[in-house]
Amino acid sequence: MKEGRTISSYLDDANLTDNLERGVHQSYALDRGAVRPRLTVGRGRTRPVKHATLLTALIVMAAVGGTTQALAPRAHAMPAPDTEFVYDVMVRRQYNFASPDEAISYGYKICDKVSNGESYAQLMGEVKSDVVPNDEFAANYLVSYAVNLLCPAQIWQLRHSAAGYRPPPE
Repeated sequence: MKEGRTISSYLDDANLTDNLERGVHQSYALDRGAVRPRLTVGRGRTRPVKHATLLTALIVMAAVGGTTQALAPRAHAMPAPDTEFVYDVMVRRQYNFASPDEAISYGYKICDKVSNGESYAQLMGEVKSDVVPNDEFAANYLVSYAVNLLCPAQIWQLRHSAAGYRPPPE
């Protein structure tokens, strides 16, 4: 043993050597004039390296995910107008049609009346007398859905005919 050195100083040197072999380094920081050891893993750059690696992985995942989504075509399937009309009047609102075919045929009759120039007030009166439920809301629903789904080219004519319409007093 050299003079002036204690056993604990040799142990400290042995621990430092062990730590260096494992990749753990001691660095010193001046804190209020004192030198304190601070252990850092690797070369003291572990956090930025980990963050950079994580960021790179996220960018790669986003790029790969974006490409696979761009390659897959999106499905924009809409039901046929007849199917949607039957659903709207027989399932949603439950009008008293005996069959889906009867509902579709009634919808096309509404379209014919609109295209022949029948007034909105007259059309509403006929619908209220033909189907149940027969209130103003139900008749308006049936007429608007028939024209919107079965004969969309007649929407402008229906709107023009309905301008200024006032429901009759109940």
